[in-house]
Amino acid sequence: MTPILALRCLNILTFSIIFVPLFIPLSNAAGCQNELGLEDGGISDSQITASTVWDSNHRPSNARLNRPADYPTVGSWTAKEDDPRPWIQVDLRIPTQVTGVLMQGRAPNIDWRLLGGSNCCAQWVTKFKVQYSYDGSLWQTVQGSDNVDIIFEGNTDQTTVVIRLFPSSVTASKIRILPTAWNEHISMRFELLGCAEDPPPFSEVRLTGSDNAWEGLVEVYYNGQWGAVCDDMWDTDDGLVVCRQLGYDYVIRVTSGGHENQPFGYSAGPIVLDDVECDGWESSLNQCKWILGNGNCFFSEVAGVVCASNEPAGGTVRLVGGSFAWEGRVEVYYHGQWGTVCDDLWTIEDANVVCRQLGYQGATITYDNARFGLVSDSVPILLDNADCFGSESQLYDCAGLWGPDKHNCDHNEDAGVQCNSNQGLPEIRLADGAYPNQGRVEIYVEGEWGTVCDDEWDIDDADVVCRQLGFRGALEAVGSNGEFGEGTGRILLDDVDCRGGEASILYCLHEGVGINNCAHNEDAGVLCESDQYPNHIATGPADINIIGGIGFPGIIGVVVIPIFIIGMLCLICRKISRNRNADSNMATTVPPPGSTNIPMGPTAVPLLPHEPSRRVAPAQDLPPAYDAVMDDPSKFAYPPGHIAAEGACDIPLTPPPEYIPQTVEFSTDTNSVTMATESSTSV
Repeated sequence: MTPILALRCLNILTFSIIFVPLFIPLSNAAGCQNELGLEDGGISDSQITASTVWDSNHRPSNARLNRPADYPTVGSWTAKEDDPRPWIQVDLRIPTQVTGVLMQGRAPNIDWRLLGGSNCCAQWVTKFKVQYSYDGSLWQTVQGSDNVDIIFEGNTDQTTVVIRLFPSSVTASKIRILPTAWNEHISMRFELLGCAEDPPPFSEVRLTGSDNAWEGLVEVYYNGQWGAVCDDMWDTDDGLVVCRQLGYDYVIRVTSGGHENQPFGYSAGPIVLDDVECDGWESSLNQCKWILGNGNCFFSEVAGVVCASNEPAGGTVRLVGGSFAWEGRVEVYYHGQWGTVCDDLWTIEDANVVCRQLGYQGATITYDNARFGLVSDSVPILLDNADCFGSESQLYDCAGLWGPDKHNCDHNEDAGVQCNSNQGLPEIRLADGAYPNQGRVEIYVEGEWGTVCDDEWDIDDADVVCRQLGFRGALEAVGSNGEFGEGTGRILLDDVDCRGGEASILYCLHEGVGINNCAHNEDAGVLCESDQYPNHIATGPADINIIGGIGFPGIIGVVVIPIFIIGMLCLICRKISRNRNADSNMATTVPPPGSTNIPMGPTAVPLLPHEPSRRVAPAQDLPPAYDAVMDDPSKFAYPPGHIAAEGACDIPLTPPPEYIPQTVEFSTDTNSVTMATESSTSV
């Protein structure tokens, strides 16, 4: 956290004269230009994330300024080639004044050259934008005095450091660098400039609600009163920091307000902290990320912890890195150290044992491929090829390859679980669809309804939504094509990434509630599989789908004519019966056999896509089929050939002539209606 060295300033001054845009006044950020900790390690690896990573040798933590190449690890973060919106993000954890950025390209591959290779990869970012967020829920782009997003000039080689200062400082807990142009590939190293604001002191922490001093609800003393901590994002890392701050060495487990086994009741004070995120190394909550105050929690959503002064028993398990206490990377304590579990042979039986050991009823889903983030290579992998029957009381009782030297895995194969928490699922609904099985996805979180962005939206995500709504699954994940219109309110989820078996999309990977880079024209939708409703997307009245007809959304709607004919015949029948004697002879037709399930009378209006609440008349209200009347005329009020009394509108059930289907084409010109017939016959 040292000021920029004068020598470095002198080194980059020449380049800044050439490359810094003239509309950025350097003096506006003067006095707050300390390096914030990327280069010297003050910012941990877990605080640096990215939209994509080329592979584990190009991870975001390699993007520290002046980091050298160390074969096979490269000296830069490198994004995937197909990343449509690349970014690298630094989580500063607490509100910080940020005034600029130092940029550098990919480090030369010196070690590779010594091994007989060459200095490949002349890669650097040539242009970039900067985004910032105070709490992760709303992102803004650094702009100039004209309120236009600034596109900063980047590097022209691999090693030169260039400084780019903002017109004025921004206060943020998260900063993103968004490359917009680059040489060869997106690769970069960088440092942030600014000065941290003093966090409020949380030096006093206590546990309440239990007779035992080592367990209870977590409360902190702030602004003259004791208050609780919301359980949003509460996990073992957070609990470990609280235990350490209280003088304990270990955390056995954490508890949350919604869990049925929460033994500590509710807090008498207000909720003081929300969205606590610790890495586990911190000595107090002051060093963790959090939101001050109660952002979105009910009084029952309070966090708890069970600490221990002694070393955990061998085989103790914990979940780390999840958004909730009941999910995360599985870690086990074995021979004096915590370590991860490899996902080789990882099954639901293994996950059930872990979840029951933690006090849950069982597991709802298993995860592989380091679903909850990568850990440092210094963390051992302690179990491989776990093989549980599912009835064991603890993971330690299961067969497997136990020990730090018995596996053949990397940390990108760490196993995870989601346990059955017995929490009520967040409400979800489909809006502005023609039928209940289709529409824009909206979810109720934090006391409000909001939409879901279609970034990364696919059939697995849609499956989770449809199953939660009671359908068998999804037929289509609908993206930003305007099928269901634009929603209102907040966009609550972005970059949703489900496996397909989760109970709710809130339990899938995503950027965090309210964190997005989307507009409402990117709202996601679904088409769910249904036996009751059409399994295609209906967009309005033009998509009429009559029994025996054709659904054709678009400019022209095609409707089979029998319903039109029946309605006209009723009018003709009534008019004739009023002007002729009852004994007049009358000839007409009815729809052919097989089409008699078309309803008649007031309930026979076709069910239009934009009127999902209307109902077709029950079967007993429909007119009898011609064949049924001919087989047994005594069952019906009128025998075949009966002439209706004056004023009635009963269609005589005489054998119909040859039936020729006709169609009506409705064009967008409301004055034009065209009758089309393949062949004609007299009616």
